[in-house]
Amino acid sequence: MRASDSVAIEYAIPYSSGAGNMGYADIVNLTSGHIYEIKKEGCESQGKIEAKRYVDNANLYCAPPLIVFFKLGTSVAIPILPFPQNRQLESYWSQPGVILYSIQDNLTPDPQYVPVPNFLPQKVLDKLLELLDRIGQGVGNLEQVITTFLRENPELAEFIV
Repeated sequence: MRASDSVAIEYAIPYSSGAGNMGYADIVNLTSGHIYEIKKEGCESQGKIEAKRYVDNANLYCAPPLIVFFKLGTSVAIPILPFPQNRQLESYWSQPGVILYSIQDNLTPDPQYVPVPNFLPQKVLDKLLELLDRIGQGVGNLEQVITTFLRENPELAEFIV
C-alpha cells in the first residue's frame, strides 16, 4: 500500500515470506530503496532475517521507478511518542533494516525538560494521539495495532520514515 509517492507500508514482495509466499515489508522508501522491518524490542534477529529476505527478493522481483536497487534502511527519523499513564513509546533504529520499539513504564518527569516546538501539522498530531489512544486501550498485539492504524492512515507514514 502506498502511503505517499515515496513511502509504502506493508509493501508486497513476491516469495519473501518465511514459507516462500508473498511477504510484506513494513516500510519501504521507494525513493531511497530503504526497506525497514519493525519489531518489538528483543526480536532484533528476526527483524534482521526478514529485512534481508525482503531486500534480496525485492531486488529480484520488484521494479520500483525511482531507485537503482533496494537495500537495508540506514537513515530514519523515529519519534518518541508520549503514552498514557506516564509512559512513552520509544522506537529506534537498531541496525540496517530494523526498527525496534518498546514501551517505557513508570517514567519520572525530568524537571529540566524543556519541550521542543512542534512542527507537525495539527491533523497529524491528532491522528498520532488517536494511535496512542488505541495503544493505551491495550487491545491486541501492539505491532498489529500500529500496522492497522498505518493502513487506515497511510498519509502518516511520511512523518515516521
